[in-house]
Order: sequence, then C-alpha cells, then structure tokens
Amino acid sequence: MRLATIDVGSNSIHLLVVDVEKDGKIVPVDRERDMVRLGAHSLTRGSITEAASQIALRSFRRLVELARHLEAERVVATGTSALRESRNRDEFVERALRETGVRIEILSGQEEARLVALAVNHAMRLGTTRTLIVDVGGGSTEFAITKGREPLLLRSVKLGAVRLTDACIRSDPPSPRDVARLDEQIRDGLARTRRAVANVGYERAVATSGTALALARLVARFSKSASSPLTLDAVRIVRERLALLSVKESRRLPGVNPRRADILFAGAMLVERILELFAIEKLETCDWGLREGVLLHLLRDTLVGEAAERRTLRRRSVLGLARRYQYDAVHSRQVAHLAKKLFDATAVLHGLGAAHREILEHAAVLHDIGYFVSDVDHHKHTQYLVAHSELQGFTRNEVAVIANVARYHRKSLPRDRHPGFTALGMEEREIVRKLAAILRLADALDRSHACAIADVEVSIGPQVAEVRARSRGSIELERLATRHKSDLFERVFGRRVRLRDLRRPASPPVA
Repeated sequence: MRLATIDVGSNSIHLLVVDVEKDGKIVPVDRERDMVRLGAHSLTRGSITEAASQIALRSFRRLVELARHLEAERVVATGTSALRESRNRDEFVERALRETGVRIEILSGQEEARLVALAVNHAMRLGTTRTLIVDVGGGSTEFAITKGREPLLLRSVKLGAVRLTDACIRSDPPSPRDVARLDEQIRDGLARTRRAVANVGYERAVATSGTALALARLVARFSKSASSPLTLDAVRIVRERLALLSVKESRRLPGVNPRRADILFAGAMLVERILELFAIEKLETCDWGLREGVLLHLLRDTLVGEAAERRTLRRRSVLGLARRYQYDAVHSRQVAHLAKKLFDATAVLHGLGAAHREILEHAAVLHDIGYFVSDVDHHKHTQYLVAHSELQGFTRNEVAVIANVARYHRKSLPRDRHPGFTALGMEEREIVRKLAAILRLADALDRSHACAIADVEVSIGPQVAEVRARSRGSIELERLATRHKSDLFERVFGRRVRLRDLRRPASPPVA
C-alpha cells in the first residue's frame, strides 16, 4: 500500500510518500518541502493574506499532483496553527478542495501534539520510558509526555519561530529591545505548560521539527562534534552567535536552509528558554514528526479491523458472562462509566494505557456477579467465577488480572498472602493495585445504585484528589462510601480523596 500525507504548516508545506509493507514496515518513497510561510503576518493579524494563499495553494496543488504521479492510493492532508487560527481558513480549505479534490483536516493543538508523540515513540522505540516530546513549529509549539503509547500530557502553546519573529523582531540583526521583547513573550507563554510538565515529570526529552534539527546541525558544527544533543550551554552559544548575524549572513551558515534563516534566531531563543525553564539536561532530536504521526494514525485506522473485531468479541464475552450470573446491568454500567472517567482524569497518577482502561471496564461490568453465589463475600465469589470462566478473546493472564481487579472492589486490600494475587507477576500486581483503587472509588460513587452521580471531574493536587460530582440528587450515601473506600486510592497514589457536589456550594473554610 502506498500512502501520502501533506502537512500544511505555518512555515512550510511538506509531502511524505511511503510504502507500507505487509509486515507494517514503513518505507519512504519521496519527500518534498516548499517553504511558503503561510503563517507570515496571519498569526499576528488573524487572517491569511491573498498573496500567501496563492503561494500556498500553488504548492499544495503541486504536491498533490506529485503524490498522485507516484501512485499514492490515498492522500491525507492536515493543517496546523496558521490555518487553525485564521478567520478565513474555511475559504482556504474550500479552495484547496475544489482545486485538488483533497480536503485539509485542521488539527487541534492537542491532536497535533498526540500525532507527533505517536511518531517519535515509534521512531525512537521509547518503550515505557516517561518522555517529554517537544515540537517547535512556525506558529505553535507542542508538548507531550508519554509512557508507552499513551500520552500523559498534551499541550499546545502559541509560540513558534514564525509567530515570534513577526511579533518581536524589528531589526536586523535583532536589537537588545527585540531580544527583551522576545524573551518576555516566551517566558509568559511557557509558564502554565512549565508547571503542568513539572507536575507529570519525565525521564527523557526529545525535540522534533525543522527548527530543532537546524539547531542540532549548528551545535554540531560549533562544537566540532559528530553527536549533537541540544543542551542549554550549546544552544545558548548558537543563539548568541546568531544574534550578531544579519539574515543575509545567517543564510550562509552551512546546514541552514536559507528560507529558514530569518526565523532561526527566534527559534533558537525559544528552544534555549525551554531547556532553561523546564530544567532539561539535554534534548535529543528526532527527524520523525507530524507527517509520520498522521501516517501511523492512518495505518491504525486502516489495519486495525482485526483488533476491532477482537475487542468486540471480548466485550460480548464479558457481557455474556455477566448476564449468565444475572448482574445488575444498570449499576454495573454506571460503575464502568465512572471508572473510565476516573481513569482518564488520573492518568498523571497511574501512567497506564488504553489496554488497561479496557481491563478496568470489564472488571467493573463483572465486579458484582459473585452475588449469584452468595451475598456473603460476594467479591471473592466474583474472583472465582471470572478466573474459572472461558472469556473469549483474552489471554489467561488478562483474565487473572480482571478477576483480581474485580475481587478488590471492596473489603480487604490486595495482599501478597492472597493466593490469586500472589500468583501474578510483580508488574501485574501493581496494575491490579492501581485499577482496583479506581474501581473501589467508582463503586463508592454509585453506592445507592441510583446513578445519582451523572458525571465526575477530578483535580489532582500534591496531597488531595478532588472528585467533583455532577449529581442528580442526594449523594450522601456516595459521600460516606467514598470516605470508606478511598483507602486503596490513598495508599497507591498518595492522595486523599475529597468528594465535592457541584450542585451545592462549597463549604466555607474552617477558621
């Protein structure tokens, strides 16, 4: 299968054409790039000029024609900050569609960050290392923290090399006043994301984008080294040298695209401040980015039919088991709904992924089936029924984890002396602790079995996790149950749970 993706960015338009082999391996066929500067002035003024539109549309037509000449079976186009923020973006998208037959999908900042992170994880095989990924673009900079394939944080800030140059640089070379203005805008723009990144934490940092790669080449040249990680000292040296050069002189630097020279100083200062403010020891670089992320996403959508069928088989199998033992469908589905909401809202604490979320959902659906055997110790009966079931589509290991998570929705906490729990591996025991902590809390939030809480939001603090409930009526039973059943959550995640009803005013602080 031959696929193509076109990225309509603030600084340039990129084409990537690849072959996807039977084993899923991606083999590049061709790459093209036009530096069209679509975001010039539009990022500060709010609309794309007619002149910029004409240049960008001409490039877009050429790249679509090239993709078709190379016999790409599908061409996918995306747009980022220049289009995302433009008041006349719909007109541009319609003109592009009319002239080429290809619709440009405008990505949100968070979706852009997710796709970049998907590409970097795949290219660098990051595994379960908690990694900060930074993509410095023309109009915006995206931040993601991932552990495995799942994002723990996604942020997009309106800081980019083109935007900052247009907004702050008045002189050539930049004057001290330009530099001060640029520094202030970058620091203000990074403040909130800096705090969010610090709260999540990371072990490794990777940068991607043309700006980061250009800086890496300059760092390598100035340090006369083959390897070129971006450190604060190395980037500061490059930025200080660029500050002394005119744009014309910057264009002569080896390894620098002449069309990027006028925005390179702003890009260097942005990367320098990220290294400084985020206390990053070094930024590795990756040449995979948004285009590759779009392709990987496309491949998942195209090739996951078998996986989707497997998920459907598993869900049917779980529901079949639940019905066999006459489960309380309304309560079980409510607990599953709340458990998934809690899981999503506490990702920064547990660091688990989509597969674990699915395990939690199945455990929530099955958590009370032990009542079919007896009201006494029904949680233990649930564990036995699940563990000895023939759930289709699951490995025996997955069944054992589901059984244990369901078992610990009440009563005693997981202990190594419990036979079913101690039979698991160390990593699986930790997964059970985390998922059971969430399930216990979700079950408490429907203690009345009346679906009194329609939805929840969670705010994570250094000592407290505040669960804000959108209730349909009294939730006094849920409040009492939460106090009793948040024990495992507090032990595993180190946060006390506070339940707040958004229908009622918050209690006044105690003097």
